[in-house]
Amino acid sequence: MNYGVWIDTTSARIVQWDGQQASLKTIHSGITRKPKWEGETTKKVKRGKGFDYESKQQHHFQSELNKFLKVISEEIRAGDFLYIIGPSQTKFLLENMILKEPRLMPRIEKVESCSDLTDHQLISRVSKYFRAKSVEQHEFKSR
Repeated sequence: MNYGVWIDTTSARIVQWDGQQASLKTIHSGITRKPKWEGETTKKVKRGKGFDYESKQQHHFQSELNKFLKVISEEIRAGDFLYIIGPSQTKFLLENMILKEPRLMPRIEKVESCSDLTDHQLISRVSKYFRAKSVEQHEFKSR
């Protein structure tokens, strides 16, 4: 089983490719860049002594992003090969998470930048990628 993942901080679309057909699953992160904290009424927050609002926001964002990446890595854990694409740095964060724990994870074939795709375009791109890899492997074996 092969997987293609298009990912950014808001969602991940996972294409599962079995060599014949593809299925698509979308997982939304629910992450917001600037969450409102209890008691906050405006964008201009009065900062009390010793309170670093930006640091707290960044810590919260990073924590939520790590949880999201763990959910994605669990979804693809049973795969053989992985193709990761996306517009932001999140694809590299997913790659690093997988490389840190390679046990029972798919082998990363390729990571590349890609702007937003429709579901149909994503499925087509992932299936085309793995079909080409299959042809390459078959030609290599027959030499």
